[in-house]
Amino acid sequence: RQQSTFTDHDLARFVHRHTDDAEQFGEAMSAVRTSPELVALGQDGRGRDRYTTREMLATEARLERTAGDLADRRGHGVSPAARMNALAAGER
Repeated sequence: RQQSTFTDHDLARFVHRHTDDAEQFGEAMSAVRTSPELVALGQDGRGRDRYTTREMLATEARLERTAGDLADRRGHGVSPAARMNALAAGER
């Protein structure tokens, strides 16, 4: 919920905070690592394996599509006259 990508270390810290003992930690880490929701992204600049979730990838894809759609729109532009009026009002 706090990061779009994370490392094994980040996963271990999260699981550790939410488990009671070593056995439960091991089971939870195994479940997380084998989850179909976990997506391996490869190594970062420091050589650490990075991961994300399918949900985050879908969210980022939606954001990218929406940004592209907004960039293609020309109907909400500001006319030169309106821009000049706004700038003049700001200077007053």
